Amino acid sequence: MLSWATWVQPGVRRIGPDLSNVGSRQNSVTWHLLHLYAPETMVKGSTMPPYRFLFETRRIVGRPSPDALPLSGDLAPKTGFEIVPKEEAKALAAYLVSLNADVPLTESPYTPPTPPPASTNAPATTNAPPK
Repeated sequence: MLSWATWVQPGVRRIGPDLSNVGSRQNSVTWHLLHLYAPETMVKGSTMPPYRFLFETRRIVGRPSPDALPLSGDLAPKTGFEIVPKEEAKALAAYLVSLNADVPLTESPYTPPTPPPASTNAPATTNAPPK
């Protein structure tokens, strides 16, 4: 018999933010790329770790890349270099923008089973006719 603690309870233990509608809240791919590279610059007090392995530092040859991140201050690369997202970062940012759940989630129709009635220790009755 299952106890109430073993039922599937979505949303009981959340570790991070709900991303189901992050695309409707932040619909800019550039915003997501900057957030992946340096979360603290986009969301003050963010505890998200930076995902800088999704980016590469390249020497600027000719013109800067149109994909280069617009970084300034301590995050700006050395003169003559730029920070460019790898294909994985672009795909992840596009996926995040696509998350646009604008329909409210409904509650589950599941209702837990009711426990049997408590025992009264009364003598059992039958459907037999009286004698």
